[in-house]
Amino acid sequence: MLKSWEDRKLISAGAAESLVQSILKEHLSCDVLTSTANVNDPDGGIDLHVCSKNGNIISAVQVKRRISQNTESVSEVRNFVGAMEIEDIKKGIFVTTADKFTKPANKIPEKLKSINSRLELQLIDGQSLFELLKCNIRPETLIMPPDVDEKSIWIGECGNRFTTQSLIYAE
Repeated sequence: MLKSWEDRKLISAGAAESLVQSILKEHLSCDVLTSTANVNDPDGGIDLHVCSKNGNIISAVQVKRRISQNTESVSEVRNFVGAMEIEDIKKGIFVTTADKFTKPANKIPEKLKSINSRLELQLIDGQSLFELLKCNIRPETLIMPPDVDEKSIWIGECGNRFTTQSLIYAE
């Protein structure tokens, strides 16, 4: 379990994928499935699939866990767009634990729209992921690990301090 949001950079790649899978499943209210049985297996540039109730793929998801990088590069985003094209998936969500995307990376979703591409892309950086995590916490479904209690302190990107209780009951 993360003791502070900064710890997201220390979790394994598999744990990062699982975290994103859980957040997206709750946020999008649909199934989110891994594309491979093992995080170390080749996945063709797509880590997760967002699926409808009948099992059709709605979106592809790429998850990048960054340890020391504070920005996500445009090359990684372009690689993901290429994987979407190869797999004939029209919507994609690129999630990084990095603090932000580079300026050229941030321009990719708008470029796709401006050229009337059939592809749609959403970028989620570390701070946006944290906001989704806070939105997805519902007290009635929360099961806290034994080492976390209501008074546990969580530290946000800007040094803001939150208790577990304030995150759970945030309005």
